[in-house]
Amino acid sequence: MEIDATLARRARAALADWAQVKVIQADGARTTSFEPVDAIVASAGATHPLPSWLDGLRPGGRLLFPMTTSRNGFGAMLLVSRRLEDGFAARFICRAGFIDFQGARDLAISRGLGAALRPIKGLL
Repeated sequence: MEIDATLARRARAALADWAQVKVIQADGARTTSFEPVDAIVASAGATHPLPSWLDGLRPGGRLLFPMTTSRNGFGAMLLVSRRLEDGFAARFICRAGFIDFQGARDLAISRGLGAALRPIKGLL
């Protein structure tokens, strides 16, 4: 999903040879459901995974997004894997700094995330 129509059009063109990839021009923060998919990659910082992202993963699917605080958009890339039908495993894979994903931000979560990440050497 890409909110910007021009970027969505460019992404469709760039990914045209990949039959399994579908680009949808929409606001990913306002889309409450979509067809289940194998992978979701967000390219803007969120304080938390949106329920629609988690619900939209097929069993064995993966979600990759920058989980960031409100402190200068710093955080870490979080890889979430859906195990079977009803569970998730997650791990941080590297530091990240991204622009905010408007609609996927919560100030209280951001504060807690910043406090949780602070002691982890190399993340913040």
